[in-house]
Amino acid sequence: MRLLKICVVSLAYLLNVTDSFYAQAKLQVLSMPFGRLKKYEFHPGDRISYKLKGERKFLTGNVLALGDSCILFEADSVGLNQLKAIRFKSNNYHAKLFQKIFLIGGVGFPSISLANNSINNVDPLLNKTAAIVTASFLAASFLVHQSCIKRMRLTKNKIIKIVDIDYEHLNQR
Repeated sequence: MRLLKICVVSLAYLLNVTDSFYAQAKLQVLSMPFGRLKKYEFHPGDRISYKLKGERKFLTGNVLALGDSCILFEADSVGLNQLKAIRFKSNNYHAKLFQKIFLIGGVGFPSISLANNSINNVDPLLNKTAAIVTASFLAASFLVHQSCIKRMRLTKNKIIKIVDIDYEHLNQR
């Protein structure tokens, strides 16, 4: 019975893993800042913030599917010619780590200083230097967070296209 359970679990795992080997379409954004090619790729399941032409605010959604000239999000579908700007977060491990460290330092330093000053009976419980250090830690955390967000305004010099890399059915099209 135990061997049957192991076989069923391993078969389910193999079917789940091999499902990700199939080719999927990807969205490519190409730009040439300062004469150097930069390429960003998005796949179904990625989270993107986008602004449509004629609107003021950004909408955020997960990409469900990519068609020939449209992107299907959870709430709606958007044509490539309707996009005005794109924002996305880069998944940088060290930036997230430093952001958390600075945030913990910004919250932890005044509490340690407050506890220390109350134990030692110092008259101002929260002094000026502790406030400056706390503000600098919180500002550093905010700046690291903002530096991880990539912003791209789509103009005539920035190309956006959907590339379908389905190698299995090349001759059938």
